[in-house]
Amino acid sequence: MISQSVIRCPDLMGHSNCQPHRVIALGYYDGPTSGILQCGVCLAEYMFDMIDWNQTEDGEDTRIFVLCPLPKGSFGEIVKFFPKGKCPSMPVWVTWLQLCSDPKGAERCIKETSDRASPPEVVMAWIGYWGRKIIAVKNLATKDLPNIEDKTKRFGRGCDWFAFLGLVR
Repeated sequence: MISQSVIRCPDLMGHSNCQPHRVIALGYYDGPTSGILQCGVCLAEYMFDMIDWNQTEDGEDTRIFVLCPLPKGSFGEIVKFFPKGKCPSMPVWVTWLQLCSDPKGAERCIKETSDRASPPEVVMAWIGYWGRKIIAVKNLATKDLPNIEDKTKRFGRGCDWFAFLGLVR
């Protein structure tokens, strides 16, 4: 059951305790690019979308995401479409809708979940393709939102998200 209440992770800004516990990857390119994540400490749920990334010479990925809070229970509603024994393994699930008991229902549920997401509130950087370590987190101000909402400004064309987070590319 999806609640109307939204939990915001109290550890996210300090990111010492917050780690993505479970991730449903809706988009994937050598790791999740969009989807839903749940904090392993407080169980807060967020839609996420990659807005920038960089790979160092040693192959280490730094990925920057925008997070939109979701109502409590959103993660579980999507998981329900995967029959027991067919669920992808955790911590990262890459959605394979053909494994769902009701692929059209799962697509509808994902769309409804996306529609319920609050506006973007946080930009977060993590190392590793699935969030092995969160390295920077910053709240978004209203003035930053046009850079998020205009998808043509992704991957550094409209905003230097590494600089925004105080990171070096």
